[in-house]
Amino acid sequence: MIKRVQSSFRRILLLRILLLTVPVLILGQYVTYRKARSTLLDTARQNLKESADRNGQDIQQWAKSLKLNLLSASESYVFQSGTARDYQKYVEQLKKMLPTEVSCVQLSNLQTTQIVANTCGDKLIHSLSINIWPQQKKQPVRERSYIYISYIWPEKLSSDSSSNKQEVDEKKQVSLGLSVPVYIGKVGERQLRYALSVKLALPMQANRKRGSLRGSTVVIDDQGTILASPDPNRVGTNIADGADASRLESIIRNAQTGRKDFVHIFSFQETDVSNGNDSGQNPLKEIINELKRILPELLGLKLSQDNEFLAGYAAIPSLIDWDSDSQWIVLAITPMEFALSGLKEVQKVLIILILVLVAASTIASIYLARDLAYPLEKLRDYAVTVNDLDSPSQVPKSLKIRELNQLSTAL
Repeated sequence: MIKRVQSSFRRILLLRILLLTVPVLILGQYVTYRKARSTLLDTARQNLKESADRNGQDIQQWAKSLKLNLLSASESYVFQSGTARDYQKYVEQLKKMLPTEVSCVQLSNLQTTQIVANTCGDKLIHSLSINIWPQQKKQPVRERSYIYISYIWPEKLSSDSSSNKQEVDEKKQVSLGLSVPVYIGKVGERQLRYALSVKLALPMQANRKRGSLRGSTVVIDDQGTILASPDPNRVGTNIADGADASRLESIIRNAQTGRKDFVHIFSFQETDVSNGNDSGQNPLKEIINELKRILPELLGLKLSQDNEFLAGYAAIPSLIDWDSDSQWIVLAITPMEFALSGLKEVQKVLIILILVLVAASTIASIYLARDLAYPLEKLRDYAVTVNDLDSPSQVPKSLKIRELNQLSTAL
């Protein structure tokens, strides 16, 4: 026959109290954490939706302003009476006045296809035909239809390219080429002679700091081609080639119907530059960092899944095909950890609070179990030694518990 293992009343009482209090404490902290996470997540979603809409409006205003400036520049008196040297000086000054996204300003002769003035390289921004604009013009050019705009796709870089990182990233970007006609003449009709062109990248912001809720700008055309992204390796590729194609395709469909919303995706990459380099840290710090990583998972307080991103999106008319219904989809994307970075402080406080409360509950339970078990242990000692010579002379009384005092009286 198997002998049952017995335990003391004090130990049983202590375990029962701990089994009751500790799970309740942990559950309460977990509910508080989930509520805080839900609130921060709702705030991040709303901010990213508004950020995507605002970024789209900013791109439209930026493009409108750039076109007006370019049309106005094409009417400069310098082109009417200047020399090649004056042209060069003018395009250099123009580049300084235009937005920083403009990487090149160029004046080319439409008849000879030669570059007359230039601020970069020795290649034409556009191979323009002289027939895309009227040969003669009486009034200054003000119509939007006189602006020729097209994509300039990323260059294919050779493996032995000696360019620095900034130049390589620029070559990987999808750029826009804008050109306007320049008419030369004095009185009456003026003759088409030059094209004033600029090469520029889309304005975008990169969210590389924790706590920022504006997100990184990503622009996708309605065919799924990524036109702008904080990750230059994704620019010029199609979303169908990515790991999260179905979600991104649903974004395009929803945005084209005028919907402005958010979605969780798992394919875009972003870098956190707010933390310093932790290489070469001491073993104790490595152990502490490992505990910080493991504890949130064990307690259910992990911020998010690995490589999870939150994206708000909105649609704007295409800057290329403004006469059609073509649209661009503007996204504001941020890693989930960035959006919930404020939760890290809550996470630390809750973990410390859980440990402190569990320790306090354990200590309180030990004292409580002792106070409850001590009178019973005194009665036990009296009952066991009642017939011995060294037995206590009186039965223990005033035990503060009615049932134990009744038991004392019975003994």
